[in-house]
Amino acid sequence: KLQMEFYPNPVNNIVQVQLSEQVNNATLKVYTITGQVVLEKTKVSGNKFQLQIENLASGTYFIELTENGNSSRNKLIKN
Repeated sequence: KLQMEFYPNPVNNIVQVQLSEQVNNATLKVYTITGQVVLEKTKVSGNKFQLQIENLASGTYFIELTENGNSSRNKLIKN
């Protein structure tokens, strides 16, 4: 199963994302607790990358990464 870790959490501007395995052509979504997608990246590859979220309002979000039907979802707190 795909595992995702990120830091810092809570975060201010930039999230460092680390995956348990390499992905190729994955989709990453950040959405609110009500399900509204506020950030989407397609064609995500590798096992380490950064997310710029300084434009998001403070609050609780979920990060979901999906590749070939496998997904990992975690809670993120934005300061």
